[in-house]
Amino acid sequence: MKKLIIALALLFINPLFSQEEEFKSIDTKEQNDQWNTKFKTENLEQQIKLIQERLLSDSNIFYAPTNAHGETQLPDGFQSTTQHRPLYILKSQNSEPILLESNISKERVALINSHLTENNVENISFSNDMKSQSLYGARAKSGLITINFSDEKVLEKLATKER
Repeated sequence: MKKLIIALALLFINPLFSQEEEFKSIDTKEQNDQWNTKFKTENLEQQIKLIQERLLSDSNIFYAPTNAHGETQLPDGFQSTTQHRPLYILKSQNSEPILLESNISKERVALINSHLTENNVENISFSNDMKSQSLYGARAKSGLITINFSDEKVLEKLATKER
């Protein structure tokens, strides 16, 4: 049943993004900064769409923190690597926040994107300041996006960790 729901979500989401120009991957600091700037100026509906596109794009890019030993070997299933990705926090009024993992699977992206709707999302905030970085460390250096859901039951559905 779970696979059926994910498959249906993918079928629903893919046509939404194919109607406009293809979303480009974000690999560099400059590309991430441009995306952050655009994101901050949009209304809730557009922010949701940008997050859905970004999550889909990021699921093809391996997040690898800076390492002193040179380049990171690209794992199977990824097209490139990056050190520039915002940290996503999913919250609701009476629930523990969820910090999304760095390298999120396509199945988890489909599940999250199926619940990212104006009906489910109360608001979205963006932060890229020193306070965020001190609270969340290096993962927040490229921005912190907090998605507040209006219903904690939605958050409970998204709380399942990948195995």
